[in-house]
Amino acid sequence: MSALIFAAAALACLPALKVIMAQALDIRAPQRLSLLPASRQAFNYLLTNPQALSAAVTVGLAFAVIQITNLLLPGFVIRFLGGDSSLFGLLEMAAAIAGMVALAVVGLPSIAERLQGLTPLILAAAGISLVLFSLMSNPTIAVLLYCVAGMLWNVSRAAANGHLLWGIRA
Repeated sequence: MSALIFAAAALACLPALKVIMAQALDIRAPQRLSLLPASRQAFNYLLTNPQALSAAVTVGLAFAVIQITNLLLPGFVIRFLGGDSSLFGLLEMAAAIAGMVALAVVGLPSIAERLQGLTPLILAAAGISLVLFSLMSNPTIAVLLYCVAGMLWNVSRAAANGHLLWGIRA
């Protein structure tokens, strides 16, 4: 019940945030386009801005794979790893912590410069780590591989966001 109240309160705040942001930036709401013209405009923008296209594809692919993984993970934990909710929680928490640590490390300028241009390779490595994870039956090794996957997915999304910001700055 408290989750529903929280959700309702959050949704009630959204219009207020829009008003506050519009006043702060003194901008007018853009003309509304229907679905097809808006999609065409977005597609043309992506075609003329390679950095934005790279970011959109990378982030989209990463989120699509992770959402499928999140959907299938509970069944995998039970059927193939012989675990329960505690192993599932351990996998998720360990991957989240490893991902945050990875982001802190790649946020260092010297490391970020070395990783520049490696986003497709990082994304491929993340995919490979999930394939290897899916072949595991040992829970300990599965946790380690899921941590690696969490680190690589977070880094690939951050790199894609960096591509997008670089494209805006240029």
